[in-house]
Amino acid sequence: MSSKIKWKGEISDKFPIQQGVRQGGVLSTHLYKIYINNVLNELMKSRVGMKIGNIYTGTPTCADDIALLSEDVEDLQIMLNTVLRNAKQDRVTIHPTKTNAVILNKGKTVRKNLQWNLGTTCITPTNQTKHLGIIRAEIKENNVNVEDRLSLARRTLSSLINSGLHGSNGLNPITSYQIYRSYVITKLLFGLEILPLKQIDIDRLRKFHITCLRKFQSLSQRTALCAVYLLIGALLMEAELHKRQLSFLYSLLNNENESIQQLNQRQISININNPGSFYNIVSKTLEIYNLPNLEFLLNNQMNKLQSKHQYKIAINNYWSKTYKDQSANKSTLKHLCVDQVEIGKPHQIWLIGH
Repeated sequence: MSSKIKWKGEISDKFPIQQGVRQGGVLSTHLYKIYINNVLNELMKSRVGMKIGNIYTGTPTCADDIALLSEDVEDLQIMLNTVLRNAKQDRVTIHPTKTNAVILNKGKTVRKNLQWNLGTTCITPTNQTKHLGIIRAEIKENNVNVEDRLSLARRTLSSLINSGLHGSNGLNPITSYQIYRSYVITKLLFGLEILPLKQIDIDRLRKFHITCLRKFQSLSQRTALCAVYLLIGALLMEAELHKRQLSFLYSLLNNENESIQQLNQRQISININNPGSFYNIVSKTLEIYNLPNLEFLLNNQMNKLQSKHQYKIAINNYWSKTYKDQSANKSTLKHLCVDQVEIGKPHQIWLIGH
């Protein structure tokens, strides 16, 4: 392969690529998988690292973002040695400052002053690190991730204000909501669907969400919540999380990876009652919307379009009915015409001039 560099309108002479892959290249991800597969296979065959039951889960990996998981200090050092040896053989340097260690669920028996070695680099435990965009923290992991997402969402929203995303005298509420849903909610909820969030965490997300929806529609703080959602046809924050949980569930159940298939079967049959398990969380979500349970979905897989349509209809119908029932008990909303509004369909008042 060869490449050229474009800089200030000028293009350099071509030069050969003798090692590595181009960033953004169509084949780059596939070529990197071929390269990294050797070290992952060696670690799996050695059986050094964490296991769930008898299923090896010591090296969750996506592209060049690798996590080494172990319950034993010496085993983790062996894993680091294996990675370093393979890197030297392939003439690759592992960035020392991007290699971090975090002790999760730290117990009293964990000895102090732990450290590992990556060649000449000493690795000591830190309070937190990031893997696949999710912060893995020693304590208060949910709180740290929610705060990080809220901070990112606020910055994203602020960057869009100049485009008219500020409510009064700005863009039409429908347009504002579409932009908000595409850019802000996507960043706000990224990765949160797999975490066992507590109600206090969800409340923080909900507060940000409802504040934005009120602002887009220029509604006062006293406006009933059901009216705020129904007028714009928006879901509340829990439902947005539920959508992403069900989407992730589909990816898990339809994944062809043998280890993931084994984990699906084991966790559904053995660990379904664990409150910290994703399978426990998503089983409750399925129950809320009267959808088939996990065992049925595991044995009767639908295609992606069918499942996405089924989940969307179930969620929208559930919350449309919930909002309408709530509005029926509020005298201040007697002129809202709730029969004409539903989730995904904004009120006629916002269609004027759209």
